[in-house]
Amino acid sequence: MTAVIALARHMWRRQLVGFVSLGIIGGLGMGFAMTAAEGSRRADSAYDRLRSATLAPDFFLEESDLDDSEVAKLGALDNVSGIGRLAYAPVAPAPLTPGEDAGAFVGLDADSLTAVYRPLVISGRLARIDATDEVVINEVLAKVGNFRAGQRVPLLSGFSSEGEPRSIGDATIVGVVRGIFDVGAVTSNPFMLLGKAFMDSHRDTVQVGGEPFTLVRFVHGESDFADFQRSAASVLGRDLGSGFPANGEAVSINRTLTVQTIGLGLLAAVAFVVTIAAAMEALSRILDRAFANLPVLIALGFEPRHRRTLGALLAAPVALIGVVVGCVAALLGSPLVPTGFARAVDPISGIHLDPLVTTLIALAWLVLLLGIGVVVAWLRWGRPERRRSQSWMRRSLAPLPVRMRLGCEAALVPARGRAAAASRSALVAGIFAVLGVTAVGTFGVSLGNLVNQPALYGWNFDASFSQGDGSIQSLQQALSGLEEDDAVSQLTWVSITGIDLDGQAVEVFAFDQPGALIHPTMRFGHPPLADDEIVVGADFYAAAHVRLGDTIRAAGPDGEVQLRVVGSATYPELGNNSDLANNASITLAAARRLGAPEQSAVALIRMTDGADVSELKKYTCPNDCPELVLPNKPSRVRNLQQVGAMPWVLGGFLVALGLLAVGHAFWRSLLSRRRHFSILGALGFGASDVRAIVLWQAASIAVVAVAIGLPAGIIVGRQVWSRVALATGVVNRIVAPVGWIALGALVVLMLCLAIAAMMRHVVGRYEIAAGLSAEQP
Repeated sequence: MTAVIALARHMWRRQLVGFVSLGIIGGLGMGFAMTAAEGSRRADSAYDRLRSATLAPDFFLEESDLDDSEVAKLGALDNVSGIGRLAYAPVAPAPLTPGEDAGAFVGLDADSLTAVYRPLVISGRLARIDATDEVVINEVLAKVGNFRAGQRVPLLSGFSSEGEPRSIGDATIVGVVRGIFDVGAVTSNPFMLLGKAFMDSHRDTVQVGGEPFTLVRFVHGESDFADFQRSAASVLGRDLGSGFPANGEAVSINRTLTVQTIGLGLLAAVAFVVTIAAAMEALSRILDRAFANLPVLIALGFEPRHRRTLGALLAAPVALIGVVVGCVAALLGSPLVPTGFARAVDPISGIHLDPLVTTLIALAWLVLLLGIGVVVAWLRWGRPERRRSQSWMRRSLAPLPVRMRLGCEAALVPARGRAAAASRSALVAGIFAVLGVTAVGTFGVSLGNLVNQPALYGWNFDASFSQGDGSIQSLQQALSGLEEDDAVSQLTWVSITGIDLDGQAVEVFAFDQPGALIHPTMRFGHPPLADDEIVVGADFYAAAHVRLGDTIRAAGPDGEVQLRVVGSATYPELGNNSDLANNASITLAAARRLGAPEQSAVALIRMTDGADVSELKKYTCPNDCPELVLPNKPSRVRNLQQVGAMPWVLGGFLVALGLLAVGHAFWRSLLSRRRHFSILGALGFGASDVRAIVLWQAASIAVVAVAIGLPAGIIVGRQVWSRVALATGVVNRIVAPVGWIALGALVVLMLCLAIAAMMRHVVGRYEIAAGLSAEQP
């Protein structure tokens, strides 16, 4: 064994530069894979960690008339870790207008913004509990007003409908914060957070708008709610109202995060596989040179176990250098991931190393590198393979002109030796690069189409008027003249109500007429044409396991009926609890038969060709008028949009990786076949003939990569986007970028030919004698 170690040390000194370079380059690749894999894991768990880090509530209580003493009694219960009331107030830092440009959430209890919903500090700090002139703002408000931590600002208060806002004094913005409200339905809303001490000192000047909502955080999560209700009834002497889980948006947020989880995971897998493949090929080549005298050693009694040990000893330092470099690279790269929406959700910032990811990838690297060392040492002196019979591919290429045939055979015909392995590597790398880029392009273009097409997230009309309270009749009276307006092409009246569908409370769009002219965008099926028909959102359709033609039980205060499912739609956010995937549509007659109260009303409007929605502003007024609502992105689409450049980053990485892999494998193929080129020269082939063979080999690789990779990539991209669209609840409209695909195919061909053109001059410089003396591959 001492002799084997001494031999390994001697071989290491001879190939020192190659071994160290391979370790460093391989380590950088491993570091990239570790960084992407860590980003994938962080994206996958980001929302749960944000809820934990911000002491997010487990339940929202519907009880709005709790007084201070009752809140204190509930907070003393064993299964309650925090309870507090929050209320909206029209307060904003000047020069913003309160209630329009920005608003505020005010804590009414000591636990509010401390023991329950304590936001995450992005810059600065949280306000002191007893401070009466300190406030914190969310990131949107900081960006909108160009505010920063430490800035002293005058505060304004009051609804615009009541006249000019009034000054309530100055306050210091002590921090910029983020919480679950900033990544959910109100993700784009700028607001401040004001503590109880601030509210106590400004009760005479700050007007609270609407009823407060009560946030409760339990010791063991939302499962404590049933026990909490029983304990609350005991201490309050009355039954406590119901509530609903505060993580209701978790499903949609986690679905959006899944896109980045998969994308970063795919990036990590590709980086890992390519790095390992390149390292194995490079290590094999270095070990081939190191084992040049292995036959002599075998003749002198070098046993198989000695060969295996020698291979492992030679590969071990490379593997160890790679592990060290990879860990350092992953540590330095950790602040860069995750990106987009996941970065906004993730409470972790700065340098961070995931022990599990780092350990698994490092172990995989060590095992594979040591394994290739052992395998190369074992196979370096094996028995020669038997000659293979002529393949069908070679027979198919036989009629082609000689130069074309030889080039195509070099790319496509299975063969032996390093030249064949390199050629196959170039072909496989090209196929996977085209497949990956096409799949990412299909996904990215479909995502861009969703963001730019309001109809795909429910807005199958140009504008709407909404009245928070009241019926269709009162809305029609308020919008007198709208039906006769020349700028309006089509108009549909809708009542927003709520019913139970198979035991689940659902907000429902009740249309005044069956077969409404305007309906939120249908995913499939048709709008309700009769009083016994219903259309449901994507989430309910999937969760209830219903199909077209199935019946579901609808219940209201006056009874229940069976409704037949005739379609599924994507709904815009028009009601109080609208959700593009959880609403439903029925007729107004069906809603009245169930006794469902009309909570609010909306008018859906399509404009006449050439008319502008600004013409509808004449129906608005400062006080008590219906609100004009224009197409806006729901939170699910905004969150998905914040995936940002992830698809294109992945696509760019795959392009660069594909070019490097194809170029490297093609280069190795040419070097391995230099003896063949010299033989062709001896048979009378000129330099131009040899270079033409090289070009045909590159063209064959490009054509096969495009022919296989493009359709496969479109299929993969369509499948991934379909799953994302279904999970988000939007209309599944896949856009295959035909023009880009055609251009991409041409670019792939040109790039392969460009690589060949750069490398073909190499083969022309080999002299025949030198080539013939080269080792047979």
